[in-house]
Amino acid sequence: KLGLDEILVLAIFVLAFFPAVYAKKPWSYVYMGATIAIIGFYLNACISVASFGGLVMGFIPTVKTHIIWWILVVGTFLTAIIKGKNVWCFRICPFYGIQYILGKIGSGKMKPSTAILKRSKFIANFLLWLSLMTIFLSSSPALGSYEPFAMMFSLTGLGIQWFILPLALIGSFFMSTFWCRFFCPCGHFITQLVQLRKKVLGVIKR
Repeated sequence: KLGLDEILVLAIFVLAFFPAVYAKKPWSYVYMGATIAIIGFYLNACISVASFGGLVMGFIPTVKTHIIWWILVVGTFLTAIIKGKNVWCFRICPFYGIQYILGKIGSGKMKPSTAILKRSKFIANFLLWLSLMTIFLSSSPALGSYEPFAMMFSLTGLGIQWFILPLALIGSFFMSTFWCRFFCPCGHFITQLVQLRKKVLGVIKR
């Protein structure tokens, strides 16, 4: 199944490798708008820690009918492992775009102290560990995902997501990438993959 939706997602994913598109104005605004509109509101195709948990557990849909899943989830995973790059966070992720806009509206100039940033790593590690343990012990990837992405773009959510989404949005008014810095298990998982690759390559070179 290869239609307009799949072509748009593939184009967005490929453009995430070109700094001239995602990092330089005015194209960065156009690209960000496309991720919010297409990946977010139109397709609601945000990946989450459940996506990677399911991938590790072997819950892999067929490529014939789930090309978008393969492009975003498998593509992001392989890029982190092979190239050592995180192409999802601060590029494709539409929730980052929402935070960026809110930060501009509310100034978003509050900067956490060094002590808080150090503690934030512990919080992110713990939340990632908790999510993965929930996924693996329950054998249900959906149970370990608490990200507010789906609720943000489809206005449907479960349980704790109703509390997390307002927290993430309000925090973004005062601090740039508030959710990404402290709470996102998906982004932290990708970051850990990139760091693991660096460590493995370091050991091999020795």
